[in-house]
Amino acid sequence: MVMKLFPEHLLDLIGGPGPFEPVAKAFYQHCFDDPLLGCMYEDKTEPHDLMFCRWFFEQNGLTDEMTKRGGSKLINAMHRKAQNCPFRAEAPKEAGYVGGNFTKAQRNRWVLCQFKACEDFHLPKEFVRGYIHGLCTFMSVYGPFVEGRAVDGPQTGKCPVSMSVTTTPEQAEMLKTHPHIPGYDLSGKLGNFDKVTVDEKYRATSATPVIASA
Repeated sequence: MVMKLFPEHLLDLIGGPGPFEPVAKAFYQHCFDDPLLGCMYEDKTEPHDLMFCRWFFEQNGLTDEMTKRGGSKLINAMHRKAQNCPFRAEAPKEAGYVGGNFTKAQRNRWVLCQFKACEDFHLPKEFVRGYIHGLCTFMSVYGPFVEGRAVDGPQTGKCPVSMSVTTTPEQAEMLKTHPHIPGYDLSGKLGNFDKVTVDEKYRATSATPVIASA
């Protein structure tokens, strides 16, 4: 039996999947700006937010695109790529070693950035509670989370566990493709990223998340 991470109809609380997209984009911008997390992204122009949306939408039963595109294998490859990002060597010691596990500080900062993105759009607490709980449950698969480097300053020496991970051209193109759920406007090979329309049954009525009432 597959564990269900998120409550039923969670996305309905903010108007459907379409309004979630700017939240995901804001989340990654917070990550890019953070000294402990930004060092994990060697290429910040990659559509990380689209990949995250594809995974999140599938977890909510709206599509099986992530599975068709490699599922956990693709996700794990991207996370190993992050662990091996050379920028970690020059980042604060809390960012850990190049090739090493994610640190406890990075785990906590990642969740904080998710909270910040939700706050940016004043998402209702009912959504935030279920969303963050599901993410924290899922994060355990990327443990064990470790302490940072022992001393301040650039990394010296290599982490005992180090892997070289690259993204193939085919994987790179798959990441750029817009999440395709019923109702999405996908004109052209990679889809139309400027206009997203969502089927009425998913209750996405705008491109802006619903603002929680005071």
